[in-house]
Amino acid sequence: MRPVYFTVVLLMACATSLGADDVKPDDLRRMYNDTLSQLRAAQDRKAELATENARLTARVAELEKQLKEQTTQCDDARRQAAALARSTYFLRTHYAAWVQFLQFYPVIQLQWDLFLDRVPPLSPELEMPPLDSRWPGGNDE
Repeated sequence: MRPVYFTVVLLMACATSLGADDVKPDDLRRMYNDTLSQLRAAQDRKAELATENARLTARVAELEKQLKEQTTQCDDARRQAAALARSTYFLRTHYAAWVQFLQFYPVIQLQWDLFLDRVPPLSPELEMPPLDSRWPGGNDE
């Protein structure tokens, strides 16, 4: 409010200094009304900006919440990927050891091949034994 009154006073002073005889009360009233309309427009714009600021603050809070949820999901996915990598490594090393073992014992290799020919490992009729706790996904994990 102070800048407006200061502006009005300044305008009045300028008007009087330019020529006291030329300044008419209607001109002063018109300048005063113009200043008031500018003040109202400035206050309206300030209210609009405050409303927009509140809306944007709420949006930022919502986006921060989404970011936190996505960060949590990303961390969970990384943990799962690390666990799967450990399990995969364990299974690959045991498979490699099994293949190496079969190369040293050809009789067992033949028996294994016969076993696989008779009972497909993915057959629906095959009932799987309970998992050993030393294997990934075993009972103790």
